[in-house]
Amino acid sequence: MNVFNILLNILNFVVLIIVIILHGNLILYAFLWGISLVVFNLTKYLFFFFTIYRKLPEEKFNVSNSFSSDTEYKTIFITGIRFFFVGIASTLVWNTDTLVISNFINLQSIAPYFITFKLFSVIFGIIFQISNSIMPLLAKEYGNNNWDWINKIYSNMIVLLSILGGACWIGGILFFKDFITLWAGSGNYAGLLMVITFGGYSYLLSMVTLNSGIVNTFNYTSISPYIAWGEALIKIVFSLILVKILGIAGVAIGTFLGSLLIPTWILPIWIRKRSSGKLHYYFPFIRNHFVLVILPVIVVGVLLQLFVSHILILRLLDIAIFLTYFLFSYMAMPVANRIFLFANLNQIFKRIGFTSALVDRLSEENPNAILKNPGGNF
Repeated sequence: MNVFNILLNILNFVVLIIVIILHGNLILYAFLWGISLVVFNLTKYLFFFFTIYRKLPEEKFNVSNSFSSDTEYKTIFITGIRFFFVGIASTLVWNTDTLVISNFINLQSIAPYFITFKLFSVIFGIIFQISNSIMPLLAKEYGNNNWDWINKIYSNMIVLLSILGGACWIGGILFFKDFITLWAGSGNYAGLLMVITFGGYSYLLSMVTLNSGIVNTFNYTSISPYIAWGEALIKIVFSLILVKILGIAGVAIGTFLGSLLIPTWILPIWIRKRSSGKLHYYFPFIRNHFVLVILPVIVVGVLLQLFVSHILILRLLDIAIFLTYFLFSYMAMPVANRIFLFANLNQIFKRIGFTSALVDRLSEENPNAILKNPGGNF
């Protein structure tokens, strides 16, 4: 653990002590921790800038053969500063909501927002893990200039992650009210509009995370600070405007619009440009799947939540709608993507001791569908 991680943990402890001394609650803790993260990251940047960057020599970096003789210390450090600016922008996106809500509504409104956000954060974490798990393989094949394999995996992952993101969106609408009510009480349910909005953000994040991973892995990062700060500024502006009209749901809509208007469409264009057209974003499937599957299921799901009052009937219909979404998504998947899904599920099942004759046959007939590179299995 580096020094800054230690200091961050100490800061977290200090914030907790302050909350205890003030006899505060989770709302005060979230408020103070959000401010502390922003101040901490700004302080870290100033430290590096004035103590390291300003004093770096101009010599070439020749220590390792993995770097060319043209690589300079400053070039390496500029890349780090670039990521640091991205980190500050991400801090603004993820940690300013409590400030907006406490200033424009009240402190009590932070609790339902925070609880709903934390529940969706579990989904965000799953999406991050799935996307990041394939980046080492992509990096290796990028070094081997194996663009056919990279493009195939990229296209398949876009399809699968978009379906997963849609499932998170629909599942949130259908089931999150029950989870939140059981967890924290009905008074902490932030409302259907906020759940719809954060569900939509999960859907966008499923694709944005993969594209961001590609940008970072292939070192297409010169645009990253602009995208990150563009998203942060749009999120803050819309949050400040909409919170006065829609309450805490307006803050969530600001987060959704920040992602929709900047990284969702800029990143695929940037990847295609930097890869000289070698990487193709599977837009036709994204469009058709959203219009023909996700949108109709969301409309039906929202109508059920608004007009069906009998709990048992509602829950049965919710489950039926959720399963229908997966059925229609499967039907919308191209055959190659289905084979890719089943072949890799088969690899997972084999490792935990389960087998499937049908999937075994698919894998044998289509060995190239398995998520592996020329050096070995995934």
